Amino acid sequence: ILNMNTNVSISFDDQLVIANLQLLQKKLTYTVLILLLLIGNIGFILNTRIFHRPCLNGSSSSRYFLASSFANAFLLIMGLFSHILDADFSIQPLHYVSILCKLRDYLTNIGGFLSQSYLLLACIDRYLISANESN
Repeated sequence: ILNMNTNVSISFDDQLVIANLQLLQKKLTYTVLILLLLIGNIGFILNTRIFHRPCLNGSSSSRYFLASSFANAFLLIMGLFSHILDADFSIQPLHYVSILCKLRDYLTNIGGFLSQSYLLLACIDRYLISANESN
């Protein structure tokens, strides 16, 4: 049985190491999340340009890929951008109204689900087209 009333003394050097590790964690999180947001938006722009080409515009699977790209962009904006505002800049616009916080979580989950669903539909579409051509 663990006694919950034990006092743990942490030396000054340990406190300094802990503070430095927390600062490093915050800086890494800030850098990595901003980098992911930038790379994700560049990928969204490139996907949109590619799948809007006239040679791919008539294909139904390219429309599924384009819809998946839009769902991922929505996921980036709703999930990652609001997390960056909250964690790195201490701006919490969605925390003051509980319905907006719940709506953000719901829409983030829906965005991920839609992205995967569109990719699955594109795979099914390609399979059905190739199965139809081989008969």
